[in-house]
Amino acid sequence: MKPLHLRLLACGAAATVLAAGMALGIAMSPNGPLSHPSHSADRPDRGAPSAPGRGAPGVPTAAQLLAKTRDCDPVSRGRYAMREGGRKKVAVCQTDSVYYWTSDMAIDCDGVPTDECNPDTDSSFSEGTNFETSTGDYFTADLTRYFVIPLPSYRFDYEEAGIEPGCVAAVIYQNQVVYAVFADLGPADIIGEASYATAEALGVETDPSVGGTAGPVTFIVFPDAVPDPVEENSVITRVGMAAARSFLGTSEPAPAEPARTTARPAKRTAVEAAPGATGTVAEAEEAEVPAP
Repeated sequence: MKPLHLRLLACGAAATVLAAGMALGIAMSPNGPLSHPSHSADRPDRGAPSAPGRGAPGVPTAAQLLAKTRDCDPVSRGRYAMREGGRKKVAVCQTDSVYYWTSDMAIDCDGVPTDECNPDTDSSFSEGTNFETSTGDYFTADLTRYFVIPLPSYRFDYEEAGIEPGCVAAVIYQNQVVYAVFADLGPADIIGEASYATAEALGVETDPSVGGTAGPVTFIVFPDAVPDPVEENSVITRVGMAAARSFLGTSEPAPAEPARTTARPAKRTAVEAAPGATGTVAEAEEAEVPAP
């Protein structure tokens, strides 16, 4: 809607404008309309996931990351199941210093209890995660994007592999990439689990009882890239993108130069009162008046 340029011709016009603004549901201040507060302020900023598909220049894409991890050089001594009693068919692979696997994705709701993650919503809920945030608290599954690695075993030991707790991974599903941190451990023989917030960012059903996806979901772990603070999604994304660019051998684009603007002469508004005006809003014309 185009803005209305109103000119006040008498003191009574101010009251008229204020009443009109209230009728439209707009809070008014002496300097103009005030925007309504956003409901997103009710919860901490979840941080935006990286762009899917081709993405912006310098943003690692799903296609680039999957092409680099297409072939698997297994480093796990045996394979993992994706659910209890399932077939063991997922290997942990390695290329350069990066570890990765492709599996389904179950929902991990463990950590600080919330309305979304608690014993009522998740029958296997635990109030703790194996690792802690920068404040010494457990992670909050519906706020922080995190992923899970199986407990150390003869198959694979994350500690022996040099994977740091809190390190970042690219999680790829249906041509989307989000970044998550290593915050929890799962069963020693099952792989493929991520937090409620990770699933939500990927558009996956988040209900811990029936949610998740059969995939394929690819987890690409950057072993020593640890965000600080480790629980902040915006920092997780920034550190994850930097690690992914390093892995792909690409660089961050240089910042764009600010656009140049041409100075214009100052404008003032000349207002002429219509004959017989009685404190109501009347039409006026804008005229360029040289600045003093």
